[in-house]
Amino acid sequence: MEITKENRMFMANWSTYGIGRKYLFAPIALIEDPELSSHAKILFVLVNSYSKMAGFCFANNDTLSAKLGLKRTMLKKYLKELEGHQLIDIKFPPSRNFKRVIYINFDGLMTRYPKLPDGSPTSSKKHFSTLREKYKG
Repeated sequence: MEITKENRMFMANWSTYGIGRKYLFAPIALIEDPELSSHAKILFVLVNSYSKMAGFCFANNDTLSAKLGLKRTMLKKYLKELEGHQLIDIKFPPSRNFKRVIYINFDGLMTRYPKLPDGSPTSSKKHFSTLREKYKG
C-alpha cells in the first residue's frame, strides 16, 4: 500500500483517537474475553470513550442506555458485570456536579490482561501505568 498524505493524516488521527470521539477502542484481549458478555464489552468501550476527556465517564444511565439501546435495568447489570471483573470503578462523589462517575480500573486491566494480545512477551504493565497516570488528573 502506498503511503499517501491522506493515509498519513488518517494514521495520525487514528493514533490520537480521542479527537471528537469518532472511534471507539478497547484492548483486544478484553474483546476476546470469553467471561464477559457482549453487552459488557461494548459498554466498556463506550465508557472508555467517554473517559478520554476528563479521565472518567460522567454519563448517566439514561445516556448510556440510549447509546446502547438497552433498558436501564440491563445497563445496571452490565455495569455490575464490569465492576465485578474489576474493569471499572464506580464512585459517587460528594460533589453535586455528578451523581456518579465511572473510572477505568487500570490495575484491574493489568491483572486480568497481563500480556499484550499479540502474544509478545512485553507486559502491558507499562502501557496501563502510563494511562493510569494520564487519567489521574
